[in-house]
Amino acid sequence: MLLLVEAVKGENLKKGIDKLNHVKASIGTALTSLVDSYSYALIATLEQSLREKNFFFFNMQ
Repeated sequence: MLLLVEAVKGENLKKGIDKLNHVKASIGTALTSLVDSYSYALIATLEQSLREKNFFFFNMQ
């Protein structure tokens, strides 16, 4: 998964690390909402895969 962190906007998101943490929390929230529809094991596997295979970019031009 490739994410351009600078695209995240918000008054409370001044630093790159704040934006990164916001994106990661949003992904976690989305995965949690899927537990009702899919098995916990499937969601846990997906979450682990996303943790291992992601790239975040800052200050791209």
